[in-house]
Order: sequence, then C-alpha cells, then structure tokens
Amino acid sequence: MKMDISTLSPFLQILFRLPLPFFFSVLPPVFLFCLSCRRKPQFTVRILLTVVFVFAISAALTILFQYMYENLSYFVSLYILHLLLLLSIFLLELFLFSASASSLLMNMLAGYSLNQIFNLVLYIFSYRVPFLKSLSESSILYYAIEAGWFVVAYAASYFLIIRKINIDDDFAKSQPLLYGVVAISLFLVAFNIVRFIYIAPQTIADYMCIVCMLLFYLLILLFQNGLFRMYSAQKENYFNQKIWEEKEASLRLTQEAVNTINIKYHDLKHMTSMLKHGENDTAFAKAITDSLTEYDSIVSTGNNALDMILTEKRLQFQQQGIEFSCMADGTALSFMQSIDIIAIFSNALDNAYEAVLSLPKEQREISLTVKSEMGMLSVVVANAYAGDLTVQNGLPVTTKSDKTLHGFGTRSIRQTVEKYHGDMQISTDNQIFKLMLLIPLP
Repeated sequence: MKMDISTLSPFLQILFRLPLPFFFSVLPPVFLFCLSCRRKPQFTVRILLTVVFVFAISAALTILFQYMYENLSYFVSLYILHLLLLLSIFLLELFLFSASASSLLMNMLAGYSLNQIFNLVLYIFSYRVPFLKSLSESSILYYAIEAGWFVVAYAASYFLIIRKINIDDDFAKSQPLLYGVVAISLFLVAFNIVRFIYIAPQTIADYMCIVCMLLFYLLILLFQNGLFRMYSAQKENYFNQKIWEEKEASLRLTQEAVNTINIKYHDLKHMTSMLKHGENDTAFAKAITDSLTEYDSIVSTGNNALDMILTEKRLQFQQQGIEFSCMADGTALSFMQSIDIIAIFSNALDNAYEAVLSLPKEQREISLTVKSEMGMLSVVVANAYAGDLTVQNGLPVTTKSDKTLHGFGTRSIRQTVEKYHGDMQISTDNQIFKLMLLIPLP
C-alpha cells in the first residue's frame, strides 16, 4: 500500500505496510470467485464480523511479524506472514460460504492469482508510464488511479470470466492436480519475496522475474478455466443422456399404452357382449372399472415435460407398490426450460424412489407438490427413509460406494435452482426426507 507512514509508530507502519493492504487487495477477487457458492445464514452479520476479524488478525499478525523479524531471517518472516494471511482468507471463506474446503481453496488460489497479475501489471505501468512515474506514491491522485485500476480490472474479470465459472464440490474434489496448483502458488509467493528482497527494481532481472510470475499466474487461471470447461462438458453429457433416457422411456410408455388399449378394447368388447346376454351388471361394471384403473397413471399438469416425467414415474411406482400423491400445477413451470424441469423432477423422484424401496410396502409413500404463491414457485418432494441420513453443506451424503456418480442428483437440483436465483432446503425430521425448493417467478 503506497502511503506516507513515516510519522506513524513502528507498529502501525508494519500494520499498514503488510497485513491490511493484503486483505483489502486480495479479498475482493476471492469473494468474486465465491459468488457462485451458497451463502451461510445471516450473511450480513457474518460480513460485519469479517471486517472486525480483518482488523483484529492484522494487528495480531503485525505483532507476530515483529517477533519473527527479531528472531528469524527477513525472508522466512515474510513467507510465514504471507502463508498466515492466505490461511486467514481461507478461514473467512469457510465462515461465509457453504462449500467444500477444496472448492473454497480453488477459489482462493484463483482470486489471489488474479490479484497478483493486476498488481504486477500496475507495478510495470507505474515505472514505465511517464505520467504515473511523475506522481508521488502517497498522493491522492495516485491512490485514485490505483483504486480505479483495480475496480475496472476486477469488474471486467468478473463479467468476462468469473461469473461463467461455478466451482462446485464435485469439480474441486475430482481434480487431483489441485495440489499441483497449491504447490505452484506457494512457490510463487516465495519467488516474489526473493525478488522483492534481493533483486533491484526496474532492472532486467526484475522484469524477467515479473514476466515469469505473470505467466505462471495466467497458467493457474487458464488451468482452472480449462478444468471447469471439461467438467461442464461432462455435466452437459450427463444431462443429454438423461434427456434421451426420458425420451426413450416416453416412447416405451407410448407403445405400452397402445398395447394396453388394444387389449382393453378386446376385453371391453367381450364384456359388452356378455352384458347383452343378461349377465350381472354390477359385477361387470366393477370389472370394467378395475380394468381401467391403469389409465389413472396418465398425468396432465399443463406442462408437457412434467407430464412425461410424472406419468413414467407413477407407472414405475405402481409396479413397486409405492403410493404416489401428486398435486402439481405444471403451468407454474412455464418460465423454465425443459432440460431444467427434467433435471429437477427426475432427480428428485429418482432419489425418493431409491429411498422408499428399502421400506416395507405399507410404508412406501412419495408425495409431490408444485404450486405458485406470493410470486414464488414452490416444489416439495417428501418420502420416508430407513436408517441414518447425514446432511453436509446442505446436501445429503450418499451411502453408495460410487460417490463420484451417486449423489450427483441433489447437487444437480441445487445448481438448477440457483440458476433461477432460487433456494433449496432439505429436512430430515421424523424419518421423513423433505426436499423444498423456492424459486422466484419472473
């Protein structure tokens, strides 16, 4: 941080040279990368506590740095201080956002890399551009230009890159090379400190070091973006496969319905013939009613995608003796894309189906409610379940051995809901699993 602090006490000089500027310059890009994460309850209060934490930890680290400087080398003292500052930012992420440690670590490394890139570029400009070089580094105009540079740079980065990246738990956990990124970042911190201590500024060696650091930090961001695109392609393939499975199921359902209609036609024709010959009307009326019960499975909610899903699931539930109660206003889903409707309801009902199969037949019940009220779309799926169920970061922990694939459904639902700026909540009270979605209507 560029300011005239020679008149301050030694303690305040260290405070304003090291911890506080680090927090104020690194936290904004890190939080920009965290915007895709779910915020923890009472987020505003947590932000206020974060401000208090920043000043408190800055003072504590300043005291610690003074002690280390007196007992350790300057390089070791600076390196430990930087590691503690990064650790503090990581703890703040955990305090503010509901996501896995791997996801937040990836976000922190990306935000820190972005900050270092813009810092190094500004450093070059400040010495190579005559106008900036002529300014005093403690002048108000220099501060205004520096602040404007970071605001514009971070804003452009957000709209061009960051907002398109959603580092969810699966993405971060499934990347073993994350540890390589951590190692590179730690090396670059040490490399920058060596450059600061031992290499004269504005020399060829200085600029060569800066170019190398810029390339490495850009590599980290490009590597992260490449991994994200690869993971996004995997998710897209997953959804495409789900769509084709639903279409195939719909075609099978249509063929089964045609076959059933043909059979029932012949049965009804035979029954009608017997009624003409004076058979018991009541008995045959009951037989006709029972034979047509299967047609109750055809669902009409006012939304074709939802009708297709519910009709297939209801037939599937009937075969397993599962009681399915459904009150759904499909017209409330008119603002959603069909792929998103499939992602939400197929995954939700599949999860409920798997949960109730382990129960006795008399306990197999699933309920679905879809309605709009007070400008919100409300979706509730409820079912009983057996055994213990753990919920972490707002998501149920799968009990299946293939944790990479299984458990994907609920995360997919949450991502789809958040796409429409909605919220997902899960309740497990009284051995009833309840999935509750609230999405604002456009």
